[in-house]
Amino acid sequence: MRAALLAGSSGVLLGLAGCVPEDGESDSPSLSPLPGFELAAAQTIPHEIPRMRDPGAGQFNLAGLIKPLDAKALGTLVKQEEVFLIDVRTPEEFAEGHMSGAVNVPLDGFDPLYLPDSGGREVILYCRSGRRSWQAAYKYASTHRIEIRHLEGGILAWEQAGYSVVTP
Repeated sequence: MRAALLAGSSGVLLGLAGCVPEDGESDSPSLSPLPGFELAAAQTIPHEIPRMRDPGAGQFNLAGLIKPLDAKALGTLVKQEEVFLIDVRTPEEFAEGHMSGAVNVPLDGFDPLYLPDSGGREVILYCRSGRRSWQAAYKYASTHRIEIRHLEGGILAWEQAGYSVVTP
């Protein structure tokens, strides 16, 4: 029996085993110890935020592409109809009240490649308090490698600033 080692990008080594014919046996391939087992794969999670190079400023975290937006500044943009709002809360939370014109794309199904068309408007993410919208913004920035803004303090900050929400 011989063993082959494959190295993944994370440095994790996987051992794969296969049987080879011994002296005097036929030249036909033998079955592996685990029928159907031919390849193993490992999925790794990065241990740190990926870095991008900016020749003018050295290195910065991908998190540098995520920009918080306060409720007052967002209120001005909403009034000018310059933004496309994505609420990343659950459908139940969205139904309890959301910002006018927002679409609901819950964080647990948030895929930056399959977002509704923004019609050329800037995408702004929000949630209840700002935590989930930051997570969605991170996914967005990781995928598109462009700046994305989210409502700092979430819909709670929006309401505290005196803005209204839509309820069905």
